Amino acid sequence: MLKVIFKIGWRNLVKNKGYSFINIGGLAIGMAVALLISLRYMMNCLLISIMKIIRRLLKSIELETRGGETQANTAHVPGLGTLLKKLNTVLILKM
Repeated sequence: MLKVIFKIGWRNLVKNKGYSFINIGGLAIGMAVALLISLRYMMNCLLISIMKIIRRLLKSIELETRGGETQANTAHVPGLGTLLKKLNTVLILKM
């Protein structure tokens, strides 16, 4: 049964080459555009979550300048260690 269906489909593809090309091409382009849109959406969601973590981290660090030297003071900041582990990067702050 499945073999007969594929045989009929193949026969129609060969018989109507232009129409088949337009249909298959449109389907391929539509699927590619849908994939690109979903990838863009996923990257935006990832970027937003990373930016939230960075904002929380930057709010919790107090910068002090003493004698022309800038130091980051992270004392008395609860949960900074777990936040840094989540971020898994090192931020170098310069002012």
